[in-house]
Amino acid sequence: MIKEWLDFFATEAAGVLAFIFLFEGTRLLRTYGTNRIAVLMVAYGAIFSFASAGFLYWKHVTSKEITQTLPRMEAVDPLPADWKKDLEPQKREEASLALARMVFFDSGKFNDYFDKHGQRQRFSPSEEDIKHREWLVVTQARLEDAVRDNLNHALGWLIWALMAVALGFMFARHGATPKRVGPAQDIDSRK
Repeated sequence: MIKEWLDFFATEAAGVLAFIFLFEGTRLLRTYGTNRIAVLMVAYGAIFSFASAGFLYWKHVTSKEITQTLPRMEAVDPLPADWKKDLEPQKREEASLALARMVFFDSGKFNDYFDKHGQRQRFSPSEEDIKHREWLVVTQARLEDAVRDNLNHALGWLIWALMAVALGFMFARHGATPKRVGPAQDIDSRK
């Protein structure tokens, strides 16, 4: 828990510094022209911002691929009367019940299964089946949220970086020259 908070604060602090460096570096470049400190500030801010956006976009693509490859079972048609008739009654019941349970887990629908006597019965989930179904639904929703959040955060990094550059450019005084203040001038200015 503490490690997660430290990671969060370290990432946020580095992000804030990246945006400040982008803003101030762009402002210095426009105001005073090319100098080493301004170029380094812009470079650090740009590298950190674009690396973070790239990593989050990679997580988005990877998460999306994972959610698309998860096996999904749609509700199957009712089993035909001669379905696996060659199996012994106990195994036929187990197989059809397992199929009905899988359909319930994946789609939430109640299919029929064959009991020991070969009669159709409506699947009735146990409390454990319902908990498992809820867990699957919550997990799927969280995965879909993570996919969307990673894309939103990647775009956010890019937007913030561009805004920092634009604001640095807007707040700069183009062509301004820095005033050099010596010790004697500083004393005179106090009087």
